[in-house]
Amino acid sequence: MRRRQGWRQRWRAPRRLTITPSGRTYLLISFGVGIGALNTGNNLLYLVLGMMLAVVIVSGILSERVVGGIALRRVLPTGCFAGSPFAVRYEMTSRQHGFALRVAELSGMECGGAIAEIPANTTTTLRAKALLYRRGPLKLTGVRISTQFPFGLFEKIREIALPDIVLVWPRRVPPKELPRREGVAHSGDVRAGHGRDGNGDLASISELQPDEDARRIHWKKSAQGLSLLKAERERDNRIQVTLRIAQQQPGPALESSCEDIAAAARQLIATGHDVGLVCGKIHIRPLPNPMQEIHLLNAIASIGFDEPPT
Repeated sequence: MRRRQGWRQRWRAPRRLTITPSGRTYLLISFGVGIGALNTGNNLLYLVLGMMLAVVIVSGILSERVVGGIALRRVLPTGCFAGSPFAVRYEMTSRQHGFALRVAELSGMECGGAIAEIPANTTTTLRAKALLYRRGPLKLTGVRISTQFPFGLFEKIREIALPDIVLVWPRRVPPKELPRREGVAHSGDVRAGHGRDGNGDLASISELQPDEDARRIHWKKSAQGLSLLKAERERDNRIQVTLRIAQQQPGPALESSCEDIAAAARQLIATGHDVGLVCGKIHIRPLPNPMQEIHLLNAIASIGFDEPPT
């Protein structure tokens, strides 16, 4: 069975042609004209039949020129939240002037759109919205482009292989206090409290003592006098928090845990704290990194899947 499917995949035509409702009506009329020409021998009917068949040939040639010269690139976001719409861009370049093109994903997600015109040798961007409901890495196989140009009688379809992976982050939920139960736990240790000699806002200026760190010298103020002055700053009230998820089998309990942890991480980072994550082989240290939330969400998106995203 697999060998037969592989043979069909290799020998599948690069183009597919489907008939639209208007095309079926047109072919029926053409068939009727052909029957009438054979029965009556009327030259005018033969001429009309020839013109109608020529329209079919011209339609196939023009539609092939439109879809055959398309080069397409999919641009995905860094990640997306389950249950929330996100944007996908398709950058298309055509050797020929193209009209009435539609783009859709072959598998994985429902996403696509239509574009009226693509100038020749020009990159045109199509922006589409997609919506995914399940957390985790999602494999995409390719893109289908189609057109009914020029007469709307037939739809010429071309499939382009574009393998890719989109990371689906946990669904957004309101942050709440995480209970210390099996499967979900969080711990934190205070790195600094209120006081002086920190890295926060400037609190006061005082004279530098012989045994104090020279890196605290306030050079602008010191240049105005005869002694070295140091800047005393408020300490940051930052907390280092490590969020933990116990390894669980895929299911509603794991999804709920991932959603709670992602919401807690988002709230803690928004308030200026350093957040890390521990789950199985995943160990992310709490760091004051601007991209820390994305690193955490990418890690949470891979929990429970055999093949982690690359």
